[in-house]
Amino acid sequence: MGQTLSNINSKSHKNIKIQKNVKSIDPSTFENNTIITSVIITSDVKIIGSRAFRGCTSLQSVSIDNDILTGVIIGDSVEMIGSEAFSNCKSLKSITIGNSVKIIGTGAFRGCTSLESVIIGNNVKSINDMAFSGCTSLQSVIIGNNVKIINDMAFSGCTSLQSVIIGDNVEMIGYSAFSNCNSLKSITFGPNVKTIGVDAFKYCKSLQSVTIEDSVETIGMNAFSNCISLESVIIGDNVEMIGFRAFSNCNSLKSITFGSNVKTISVDAFYHCISLSSITIGPNIRTIDNHAFEYCKSLQSVTFEDSVETIGMNAFSNCISLKNVTFGNNVKMIGYHAFSNCKSLESVIIGDGIKTIGYRVFSNCNSLKSITFGLNVKTIDSDAFSNCTSIQSITIGPNIQTVSNGAFAYCDSLKSVTIGPCVKQIDNKAFGYCISLENVIIESNNATIDYQAFYGCTKLQNTTFGYGIQNFISDVFTDCASLKMLCFEV
Repeated sequence: MGQTLSNINSKSHKNIKIQKNVKSIDPSTFENNTIITSVIITSDVKIIGSRAFRGCTSLQSVSIDNDILTGVIIGDSVEMIGSEAFSNCKSLKSITIGNSVKIIGTGAFRGCTSLESVIIGNNVKSINDMAFSGCTSLQSVIIGNNVKIINDMAFSGCTSLQSVIIGDNVEMIGYSAFSNCNSLKSITFGPNVKTIGVDAFKYCKSLQSVTIEDSVETIGMNAFSNCISLESVIIGDNVEMIGFRAFSNCNSLKSITFGSNVKTISVDAFYHCISLSSITIGPNIRTIDNHAFEYCKSLQSVTFEDSVETIGMNAFSNCISLKNVTFGNNVKMIGYHAFSNCKSLESVIIGDGIKTIGYRVFSNCNSLKSITFGLNVKTIDSDAFSNCTSIQSITIGPNIQTVSNGAFAYCDSLKSVTIGPCVKQIDNKAFGYCISLENVIIESNNATIDYQAFYGCTKLQNTTFGYGIQNFISDVFTDCASLKMLCFEV
């Protein structure tokens, strides 16, 4: 049986040599020893325990059997490096981890602020939480081919890290694994990565391009958010969902290539990507969730494939350069404010799958001139097109039944309106304050026209109603000072 080494309290020796037959250095053996500068470990040692060298701020070299180099060499006899074993050893510059090591413990090298390079041996299977976090001088990492998991915050805050090569067998990159690596410019993913975890590369401000391999299935919440230098993203064919805020605030992002199996673009996924100029929504995407592309100020065109069924609330709002939108025929729902404040939007073609144009969907689209309604639209919801100041004429589709409160209010350039034969309800101020409106034709003979439906249409002169109009409420034309003629078909 070998011996263990523990409770070394002497702080008068700078150079320490571990005797033969010692198989384990116990937890906290040299913890906070600020005197020692070098340690020689014999090849008999198999375990370096938790906190064994934590806080040894003067430690510059660790060697196996007199093989002293300018750093730490964990020899081929050691199988486990315990949690916080070398944490806050602020003078260490390099680490080579031998091929027998299987586990790098939690925080093993955390806060080693002079550490510049790490080579991780080929038998390491797990890099545990915070193993190298806060190693602010670390510039390069090579991760061995047997590592399967890079755990939470493993390299977070390594602000000098410039490149990462992820081994062939890594399957999961954990929460915040490389977050706040401000100098990271390139990532090479191995062919077996399946999960890119929450916050994995958040605030990697120098990262310029990302290619996500076909093996990846999940891109977690905030995975690449605030990567302000990221210009291009290629998403592999096995990703089905792009997580919440996954690429939000990537201010330099110009192009996205969606894999063929992406089905959901989650809430805020590309929020405030202000350089993104065009998007082709992939062939299997069904849901574009709330705020997914909000404030993408350079976005000029969007093409929706027929697979898209749902466009969420504010999905494209405040995309001030967006000019044209064409909806596929399977879009069934457009959420509140989905395209509001798209001030350059000129034309909209609404597919046949849409039944309701929701609340404020196109409000404040000041350049909108042309609207084509799909055959199945039945309801234009409140304020749907309010303050669209460039629309000059509207033909309400043949199957539309309800024009809700304020649906076209404040459309200052609107001159003529033709309302189809199926309309049953025109609500309060549906066309309120359309100050250029001159002519209205209501073909329906079964419509209820609500109080002040045309309030403040000061240039309105002629209105023609369909045969047998049933419910004509008083004050429909309040403040329509130019109104000369109401025509009722008989």
